[in-house]
Amino acid sequence: MYLINVQLLTINAESSQSPVVGTILLILLVVILALVVLAMIWLLPAMYDPDYVPTIFEIQSIKHTNDHGMMTYESYVVLKNIGNRAYDNRYLCVKTYRNKDPLPFLIPTLNADGLINPGMHPPGIASIGGFGTKNFMWNPGATLFIDYNDRTFHPKDVMTIEVYNRTTNRIISRDTWPHTEGNSKKWMDLVFSHRGA
Repeated sequence: MYLINVQLLTINAESSQSPVVGTILLILLVVILALVVLAMIWLLPAMYDPDYVPTIFEIQSIKHTNDHGMMTYESYVVLKNIGNRAYDNRYLCVKTYRNKDPLPFLIPTLNADGLINPGMHPPGIASIGGFGTKNFMWNPGATLFIDYNDRTFHPKDVMTIEVYNRTTNRIISRDTWPHTEGNSKKWMDLVFSHRGA
């Protein structure tokens, strides 16, 4: 009789642990599936929009005032490499848009030394500089500035910068200022537009 009671206690202890382990595994499985679905939704615009271009070189700010806060329409733009790799700045060129209209010039290189060469300095640029323009490499986390001629941009203008690889003529990055459009908005546009149907 004593042996039977011990065996029953052992069976009850094992069976009571089984639902707890099962519940933990089920919760873990649901969390993993949720993360996978979330990642797929986040990447949906890139998968279904053939015109989608990632933002690797992000517009950090556009300055319209001088150091004393006076409105001078300086058009001083700061870009940051938010990607995870370095790019050879000698082979990067920039196409700039103001309110969706392209400016009448290209920036042929983002290497500060390269723009000093005769014939390379575009007419709409006062100067470029910063860590991203030095030593041939624009490293992750580094910033650079493009000082467009005064009055190129006004505070209400929408600015888009596209960065191309000059050797392949392929677009690498696109960003628009002000930042009003994120992946979630692109996803909603795809779902609720005729293109998403």
